[in-house]
Amino acid sequence: TVFRVLRCIRLFKLARRWVAMQKVLRQVASSVSAIVNLVLLVLLFTFMYAVMGVQLFRHNFPTEEQGYDSPRSNFDTLYYALLTTFQVLTGDEWVVVFYAAMRSNAFYALAWFITWIIIGNFILLNLFVAVLLEGIALDETVLDVKGGGGG
Repeated sequence: TVFRVLRCIRLFKLARRWVAMQKVLRQVASSVSAIVNLVLLVLLFTFMYAVMGVQLFRHNFPTEEQGYDSPRSNFDTLYYALLTTFQVLTGDEWVVVFYAAMRSNAFYALAWFITWIIIGNFILLNLFVAVLLEGIALDETVLDVKGGGGG
């Protein structure tokens, strides 16, 4: 554990000397307030879709008694629904959850998964990239103004 701490300190020393890394860290630091707002928005949508999943799929996933493998990810409680919703957002074995939901109620499963993937993956996660790129563009604009425009 002491060696891990020393390795981390070595990384900080490297970041201090590496000019490009300092620039990236400054850009991320300048975008912190926008990133916090975006994280709160992602948490809000994750909570909304978890509650919707609980209402649609609670105790409806196929069980071992019905001859199916019982999925670890389910919507039986709000806690598991939040974990399952985050799992679908990150794309980690979301197909297993999708098939289990399709066995319980196909129409609601299609509607829930299509909207969550569109809103979660294509909009919210791309907003994160946009916030970081905006910080980079803003930092370059500030550098251009300080440097006299250069053109």
